[in-house]
Amino acid sequence: MLDTCALLPPRLSDVLFDLALEGLYLPHWTAEIEDEFLRNFQAVTGAATSGGAARRLGAFRAAARMRHEIFGHMDGSAIARVPAAVDKKDVHVASAALTLARFAEAGVDKVFLVTANLEDLPPGALAIQGVVTLTPGGFIDALHVADPERVRRALTRTLADLKNPPYTAAELLAALALHGASATVKSLSKAWGVAPAKGRRRKR
Repeated sequence: MLDTCALLPPRLSDVLFDLALEGLYLPHWTAEIEDEFLRNFQAVTGAATSGGAARRLGAFRAAARMRHEIFGHMDGSAIARVPAAVDKKDVHVASAALTLARFAEAGVDKVFLVTANLEDLPPGALAIQGVVTLTPGGFIDALHVADPERVRRALTRTLADLKNPPYTAAELLAALALHGASATVKSLSKAWGVAPAKGRRRKR
């Protein structure tokens, strides 16, 4: 499950959805997360108009084949399962992740909550109910450990798609490093023969 803070950064979300298109995981989120995305898109990306938010969200939905939305997480019984350690404003996020875990196939599916907000969504709080909480970078690193070749293919696709303006391998590695995917950056930097770019010249 992808929290709003995983969807908003442009290069991070490019990577996450290319990893999904490579078949490495199935992305899910909620209507509430979409609302947060639309409200915060301009501030985070510096977009001149709000129209880009709807287009971006449409691309996410298409990449997920419209199978992304989690339902039932706002029911009283679902909310009651959220641990007290979760911040009140993020109860809907935790409840959605727990709902996803509740309907996951035992022994087959593994549910991750991908969020940069570990302070309000502490990993230990949801682990006992079957949800692994990771930062975006930690999640990318976990996928890289599981299947490094497919992760490399996905990121090669990301670079190929970023044409207007072009985004270099060094810039992409820097963006991944910014979001904490240190093991993936180290591996790809060696494979590509490129060091991460220094500085923050573009939105990531």
